[in-house]
Amino acid sequence: MSLTLNTRWQLGLWPGAMALFLLTAVIAGSLTAVSALSDTASIIATLRDPYFFQVVRFTLWQATLSTLISVILAVPVARAYARRPAFAGRKILITLMGLPVVMPVIVAVFGIVAVYGRSGLLNFLLQPTGVSVPIELYGLTGILLAHTFFNLPLAVRLLLPAWDQITNETWRTASTLGMSSTQLFRFIEWPALSAFLPGVIVVIFLLCFTSFAVVLTLGGGPAATTIEVAIYQALRFEFDPAQAAVLALAQLLLCAGSALLLIRWMRVLTQTSGRKSDSRARPDTGTRAGRLFDFGVIGLCGLFVFTPVAALVTSGLRGPVATVLLDTDLWQAAARSLGIALTATSLAGIMALGIATTARFLV
Repeated sequence: MSLTLNTRWQLGLWPGAMALFLLTAVIAGSLTAVSALSDTASIIATLRDPYFFQVVRFTLWQATLSTLISVILAVPVARAYARRPAFAGRKILITLMGLPVVMPVIVAVFGIVAVYGRSGLLNFLLQPTGVSVPIELYGLTGILLAHTFFNLPLAVRLLLPAWDQITNETWRTASTLGMSSTQLFRFIEWPALSAFLPGVIVVIFLLCFTSFAVVLTLGGGPAATTIEVAIYQALRFEFDPAQAAVLALAQLLLCAGSALLLIRWMRVLTQTSGRKSDSRARPDTGTRAGRLFDFGVIGLCGLFVFTPVAALVTSGLRGPVATVLLDTDLWQAAARSLGIALTATSLAGIMALGIATTARFLV
């Protein structure tokens, strides 16, 4: 017996509706609980406090700069990987570029300090030349450096599929027309990239906007505090629910507004009509200068991403490895982390599946 149209509508609608209801309930419930501990006068005082606007301005500023740096640097790196689709170790490098995404933030920050700190690897290598690089890690510079470390590889991996949208027929036509590398980027690659960039920008901006551990570790004081850290400080040290509620609401509105600002440029990507793109068909890969540039960009990106990881591994192996591995607290913490991760992943997956099911039904 076939289902009626009304029944199919209900079956398609309720998974997403339930997921959105739960998300809304958690967010609204949290804000309501915090707001209940404060009064109207306290909330108004928080809104008039210059510190509130300073925190919001710095949060927007560092997130914008971090996003721009990460995405701008990611474009030539992704293009270099796309133009060199068959060199030895390419798949391994792209896979390893996912390491910063899955590394614990605090651990990765230690690696960054080990390389770029005043007594770090960079200054140690430059010491014989008498040159030093005075990077001030504790402040905006350190925050931008850490955010770029985390988000540059992510942006590269998210942008790479853009080149798969370009068919071999397009490359052959460009070769017939004798298009230069600059013309290829302007007329062929940029239109493909423009379909991906808004989504990548939104993802990275929101990650930087809501960054907590990086700013808490490298912030360096009240002048370099983001909304996320200010909420933590308001509840943990000052116990000021009014300030925490206003900051949380501001963060929610700004995140939603940032996403909505770019969502008009985001669209569902369709599959290409031709075969899977092979960048070896493009006409600008045979020059020596092009090869040097591409592998130079890939090498510099690899050094930037993998050097802190290598420094961290080297430093860890020098420590009391056996003692740490035999410590029961380590395994208890690992089991607790694994349990939280599995639970959160399961809940997120179920809710995402519900929203996707409803979205597909409504299209």
